[in-house]
Amino acid sequence: MQFLKKSILVSFMVLLNLALIAPMAFADLYWESEQVSSGIPGQGQGKMITKHWVTSHASRTEIGNNVSITDFDKKVTYILDTSRKTYQKIDLTKMGGGQEMPNDPQAQAFMGMMKNMMKQIKVTPTNETKIISGYKCRKVLVNFMMSENEYWVTKKIKGFSEMQKIAAKAEKVYGSNPMMKEMDIAGIMKKIDGFPVRTVTRVMGGEMVSTLKKIEKKKHLPRSLFKVPSGYKLENN
Repeated sequence: MQFLKKSILVSFMVLLNLALIAPMAFADLYWESEQVSSGIPGQGQGKMITKHWVTSHASRTEIGNNVSITDFDKKVTYILDTSRKTYQKIDLTKMGGGQEMPNDPQAQAFMGMMKNMMKQIKVTPTNETKIISGYKCRKVLVNFMMSENEYWVTKKIKGFSEMQKIAAKAEKVYGSNPMMKEMDIAGIMKKIDGFPVRTVTRVMGGEMVSTLKKIEKKKHLPRSLFKVPSGYKLENN
C-alpha cells in the first residue's frame, strides 16, 4: 500500500508537470534548472541539477537517480530508478480513475483523497515582475496539494510563439485522463501563460526553488532518450 501511494503521488506530479510544461515545448528542446531544497520531508537537502528534454512525441526529466519518460503517442509514462535499474509503467489514460487497485478499500480511499486535492488547484496571476536568469518574468501563484507555489514565467524564451505546436498532442494525453478532465488543465495553462523560469514550492514547512540555468533548441534528439534502457526490470505494484 505504501508503494502504491508513492507511485500514485509521483505519477500525479509527473502528469501535472507534463500538462503545464509540455504544451509549451517546440521542436526539440533541452533545458537545465538548478533545484535547491530545504526542510521538505523526503527531499534531499542542498542543490541538484534537473534536466529536461522535449520533442513532438515525448518528454524526459532527470532528477538525480530518478528519470521520468512520457510517450505522448502511447500515452504512457515510465518512471526509472537508475540506481536499481528498475522502472514503473503508468497508463496515463487510466491513472486516477480508480483502476490501480479496485479491490483495495484503502487504495480507493487514498485515490478519493488525491482526486479531491488535485481538483482544488487555484491559479492567481499577478502584476509583479522580476528579472530572473536574464528574462523579465511575471509572477503567477499556483496552489495545489497542500503546497503554495510561485511560477515566474516569461514569453521571451526564443521561439515561444512556436511552442504551441505540440499542444494538440499533449492535450490528447491529459484530455483522455479522468483526473485531468476534472482539473481543467487548459484553463490552468491559459492563466499561467508563459514558460516557468523559476518555480518556488513551499510545503510542509520546507521550500524548493527551481531556476532555469540554460535552454537550447536542438536540431534532433535521439529517440533512445525516450525509451527504457535494456536490462531494466519492470516493478509495477
